[in-house]
Amino acid sequence: MRKMTAFSAAAVMAFTLASCGGYKLDYTDLSSEKYTADELPQTSYLMQKELNSQGRIPDKIKYFGDDVCNEDMIEKLKEEGVLEEDSKAVECIGYEVDYHYSKNIITMLKSNFDSGEFDTKKHEGAQYWFAREKDGEWECVSSEEPIL
Repeated sequence: MRKMTAFSAAAVMAFTLASCGGYKLDYTDLSSEKYTADELPQTSYLMQKELNSQGRIPDKIKYFGDDVCNEDMIEKLKEEGVLEEDSKAVECIGYEVDYHYSKNIITMLKSNFDSGEFDTKKHEGAQYWFAREKDGEWECVSSEEPIL
């Protein structure tokens, strides 16, 4: 019995340590002439935090660009139901992110209980959109529906 317990503990440790292996996140063109130097990293951080809470590890993050985030896009976000019709949002930031699921054993077990889906070999993508009112805080308004 002790050997089985020790073996189980060793297996859990091995899986946990294996899942902590480093990965290189590829940021594709996170530069902007429209936003300050801390706004793109701030929204990128919020997005990564949300992804990590869902057991998703981002592989590549691409900013859609200054020319996409304009008044027409705010209207499109309203049309798609991402923003309320009476939203006072005046700015938006959009990203495309490719991710894979974490191999952390605890994250895997939690996700299986929550949704029943967890394929660590599968890579998926999503679009994340942030909006804010004038001088307001950035808020993630969409993370699942493709807008572009």
